[in-house]
Amino acid sequence: MQEFKTEGITLQSTVFKERSKIITVLTKDFGIVPLVINGISSKTPSLIAITSLFCRSELVYKKTNSELGSFLEGSVINDHYFLRKELSFLKAAAAMTQATLKSQFPEKKAFGIYNLLKKYLSNIAINPTAITSSFLLKLLSYEDLLTVTENCSLCSAIASALHKGESLCKEHAGIFAFNFSDEEFKLVWILTHAKKFSMLQNLDVPIELQEKVKEIFKDLV
Repeated sequence: MQEFKTEGITLQSTVFKERSKIITVLTKDFGIVPLVINGISSKTPSLIAITSLFCRSELVYKKTNSELGSFLEGSVINDHYFLRKELSFLKAAAAMTQATLKSQFPEKKAFGIYNLLKKYLSNIAINPTAITSSFLLKLLSYEDLLTVTENCSLCSAIASALHKGESLCKEHAGIFAFNFSDEEFKLVWILTHAKKFSMLQNLDVPIELQEKVKEIFKDLV
């Protein structure tokens, strides 16, 4: 069987058998890959780390006759242990990994999504709520499911709503659109297009807007 070497971030981890787990990994080169890892014990701390959520690691595996790949060896790049020190960090990381799982198909290459998740996990401490909302919106944009523009996609008026992934003005929004105040839509634009994490550091994202972003994600994925 051919061997594959890549980097990956552990999105899901399930006990399989005694000293074995099945992990779902977003890989840098091959998208979502499920792997069986055997021989996990207190004497194998690297395997404990690799099979822990949010861990970023180097992986070598081979394909089998089933849908599960067989883990051969690996090493930890970043265990992101700091995420477990604050509940807000943990919730943000969980929201991002679950969104990634929901939006990605097995073995669909997702180099851009991998780099996005890698950067956002490492910067959660800056502002967990803004980081989470920004990640969801950027993920939709990367998948070409969402286009946030300052102007309506149907005319030149200022956009203030989102519907089916398009930015619309009040006139074209319709009753099923997600409508925003002017200030809210400015925040949505910043969250979607921010190129530096410093732009998110002091951004106050109201709970109502956080919930709208989550609903938009559910609506489009």
